[in-house]
Amino acid sequence: MQLKGCSLEFRDKYNLSVHMVRHTGEKSFQCQSAGCTKTYATKAALDVHQNTHSDNRRFKCNECDAAFIRKTQLTVHVSDKHTGQKPFRCNWPGCEYQACYLNRLQSHKLRHTGEKPYKCSQCEWTFRLSHHLKTHMLKHTGERPHECPHTACDKRFQSKQAMRTHFKRTHSK
Repeated sequence: MQLKGCSLEFRDKYNLSVHMVRHTGEKSFQCQSAGCTKTYATKAALDVHQNTHSDNRRFKCNECDAAFIRKTQLTVHVSDKHTGQKPFRCNWPGCEYQACYLNRLQSHKLRHTGEKPYKCSQCEWTFRLSHHLKTHMLKHTGERPHECPHTACDKRFQSKQAMRTHFKRTHSK
């Protein structure tokens, strides 16, 4: 099974439907923890995320205060933050990019192909990364989810970066 305009193939409808979310950006599973606004494309991804709100992080980093639910998460963290090991290498001719996460390598490879699999449902814009589509969608909804942390300021922003820039320029003098 295959989507029109996509090079990937799937064995069944379930895996195809999970993959379709990459193109639509739809994330209908929302975390219900207080103060958390994270949303996910699948129930499985939401379940993994919800563990971050629990206290059973038994895999602790020896280098910093980070702690994880799974040993594999700790291994990737140590590799990324402390040892600098990047086991995933780009096989594009002439490219020396390396990543500590497989999904970062997969996103990087889209730079070579020019593929932008995330399409806005409201306009013709397409994006290489799903979080770029998510940020773009805020332009259509008008939503401003990022609140300035300064107690005397009630400004809100569409992106964390815009909020940080505002905070530095306005409140860090």
